[in-house]
Amino acid sequence: MNRRVPLSLVLLCCLLFGASSAQAQMVPRSLEIDIFGGAYLFGGICPEGTTNRENLWCAPILGGRLGVNLNEHVAIEGTLGYVPTRTSDTGRTAHYLNPHFDLVLHMTKWRIVPYLAVGAGWQYTSVEQSYRTGAAIEPTTQWRDPHASGEALLGNPPDAIVYPARSTTFVVDVGGGLKLLAFERGGVRIDARYLLSIGPGDPRLVDGDGNGTFERVVNGVPSWDNGVLVAKDVFHHAEVTLAAFFLIGGGPGKDSDGDSIPDREDECPDEREDRDEYQDEDGCPDLDNDQDGVPDLKDRCLMVPEDRDDWRDSDGCPDPDNDGDGLQDVEDGCPGQAEDADGFQDDDGCPDVDNDQDTIPDSRDGCPLEPEDADNFRDDDGCPEPDNDGDGIPDLGDRCPNAAEELNGIDDDDGCPELDSDGDGVYDGADRCPGEAEDLDGFEDKDGCPDPDNDADGLPDSQDSCPMVAEDADGWEEGDGCPDYDNDEDGLADEKDECPNKPEDDDGFEDKDGCPDLDNDQDGRVDTADKCPNHAENVNGFQDDDGCPDEIPEDLKRFTGVIPDIQFKQGSDELLVSSFPTLNQAARTLLEYPDVRMEIQGHASSEGDDDYNLELSQRRADSVRRYLVAKGVVADRLIAVGYGEKVPAATNRNESGRSINRRVEFHILQ
Repeated sequence: MNRRVPLSLVLLCCLLFGASSAQAQMVPRSLEIDIFGGAYLFGGICPEGTTNRENLWCAPILGGRLGVNLNEHVAIEGTLGYVPTRTSDTGRTAHYLNPHFDLVLHMTKWRIVPYLAVGAGWQYTSVEQSYRTGAAIEPTTQWRDPHASGEALLGNPPDAIVYPARSTTFVVDVGGGLKLLAFERGGVRIDARYLLSIGPGDPRLVDGDGNGTFERVVNGVPSWDNGVLVAKDVFHHAEVTLAAFFLIGGGPGKDSDGDSIPDREDECPDEREDRDEYQDEDGCPDLDNDQDGVPDLKDRCLMVPEDRDDWRDSDGCPDPDNDGDGLQDVEDGCPGQAEDADGFQDDDGCPDVDNDQDTIPDSRDGCPLEPEDADNFRDDDGCPEPDNDGDGIPDLGDRCPNAAEELNGIDDDDGCPELDSDGDGVYDGADRCPGEAEDLDGFEDKDGCPDPDNDADGLPDSQDSCPMVAEDADGWEEGDGCPDYDNDEDGLADEKDECPNKPEDDDGFEDKDGCPDLDNDQDGRVDTADKCPNHAENVNGFQDDDGCPDEIPEDLKRFTGVIPDIQFKQGSDELLVSSFPTLNQAARTLLEYPDVRMEIQGHASSEGDDDYNLELSQRRADSVRRYLVAKGVVADRLIAVGYGEKVPAATNRNESGRSINRRVEFHILQ
C-alpha cells in the first residue's frame, strides 16, 4: 500500500496561514504541545509486494510531542509516535512505537520558522500471532521467517529475512522542517526525519548447535564465527509528518530597544518607540506624526498637518485664516493681508487703502467713500467741495470758486469777492494767489498764497509736528515731520552710531559703537541669563547652562572614562560583589550632582560571536544602569549603550589587550 501526505494539503496550510500576523514568533520559555500524523517508511521501500529488511510495510504514523522553548531559537522536546503496520511476507498485524528526545534549533524568530532537529530514543516492535519463539537454522538449509508459513520460504542462498516477535532497539534521528505560526500561540508544523536503528539481532534464533545468531545474512552469504552469525541489525527509516502545535505560557520575549514592546511584536526592534500617543503600539518612533514635513520636535500641532501655504509653515500648524481677519483663506482674496473692515467691500478679504479711488489713502481721507473733486481746493482732505469758498454759489457757476463772494450788492452772483477775493487780507493786486487764501502760519504770509508744506519735507503742515524744520528722512519716525538726530536716544548722535535705531545697552562692553551687545562673550547665552557675561562657557557636560567656564569636580571626574573596578561573572551580565563599593560611590557622586547626565558604555573583546558580544555588552551596561537607579539615581539621567567589540581600547591580538577591551566606561552627556 502506498500512503503519502497529499501535497495539496501542505499547500492549503500555507495559504491558510500566509496572511497571519508578521509579529508572531516562538515564545521564549513556553510549553509546546503537538498532535501529528503522517507517513512512516521502513527501509525506504514502500510498494506492496516488496520485501524490506524489517519485513514491515510502510504505514501511517500518529503521535504527539511535548517540548519547551528555552528561547526564540532553542527548544527541547519529546516525541511518541505509533505506526499500525503488517509484516510484508505474511501480512500479520504489527505494532511499532518510536519514542525519542530531540534538540531543536529554530533558524529564524518570525512567523515562518525553519528548524533543524537531532535526537535519540528507542523503537519497539511487536508482531501478533507468533507461532513459536525460535527456529533451528542450519547453514546448509533454507532460511525462513520463523513465524512464516511454508509458502514463505526463501530461495537459497538469499538475503535471509527473519525477525523477532518483539524487539526494542536504540534509534538516532536527524531532520528538520517548518513551523508556520497561524496566530501568536500556535500554528502548523511540517517535519521530516531520517532514523537509524542499531540492534544486536535476535538471540532467540539459534543454529543447529544451539548457538545464538542474529537476524539476517550479509550480502546473501551467512557470516559465521565459530558457528555464530555475527551480522548486526542496522535499519534505515524515514518519516514525514504534519502537526498542529500550541504554545502555552512563557514570557514576552526579548526587547532589544527597551521600549516595553517585545521584539516579536515590535516592527522596529532596534529603535525605541517615542511614546507620543501616536501609533505607539507598533514599536517604531514616529518623527513626524502628521507627515507634514515638520519634525515633531518643532511641530506645535503634532496630529494636524501644516497647510503649506507659505504662511508660518515652520510651526507645523495649519492656518485657516492667515491674516486673522475672520475670513477663511479659501474665501479670502488676500489671505496674507487682513481686511480693513471699513464697510467697503469687506467680504473680499482684501484691505482697501483708498476706497473712493481718489489717490488719498483712507487713513487720511475725511470722506473715504466719496472721491475728492481735485479742484485745487483742500484736495488733501479727501472730501469733495461743491462750494469751495462757501459763498452759496456752486463751484460750477462760481467764477471765483475758491474765494467767497462778498455780498455787498456788487456783482454778487459772479462768486468773486471784490478787492480781496480770497479774504486773506492780501488785496487782489498784491495777491499772487487771489483765489486761494493765505494760510497765515508765519511762513511767507505776504504773498497771499497758502504754503501747505513750509519746510518742503513732503509732509503737509497739518501733519507736520515741526513745520519749519525739514524731516531728516533716515527711516526713523518719518511721519512726524521732525528731524531725529539720535533716533535710539542712547546719547550717541546718529552720524556716529553704528546702530542708530537700536540703543546701546551700556553694560561696560563696547559701549562706544552705539550697538547693544546681547551676548558679550559669544557663548550662545544672552547676557541676561549669563552669570559670567564676559567669560565664555566651556561646554564639558558640567553646569553648561550658567554661562560660566568651569572644570569637572575631581570627585565627579573619577567616574568618567574607564571604570576598572566594575566586573561581571564570566559570560554573564551579573555584577560581582567586588563591584558594589565602586558603584555605590558612583551613585552617591551622581546624587550630589543632580544636573549631570551620564552614558554607561559596555565594551567587549573580539572573542566569540560579534552579535553575542554586542548583546552581552548591552546587557552589562543595562545591569550597571539598573544598579545605579536602585541606589536612587533618576533613570532619565542614565543611558546604557552596548558597543560590543566595535570600539577597542587595546589590541585584540593578545589576552592582555583583550582583557583591557572588556570594560565599562562612564561619559558625561552634554
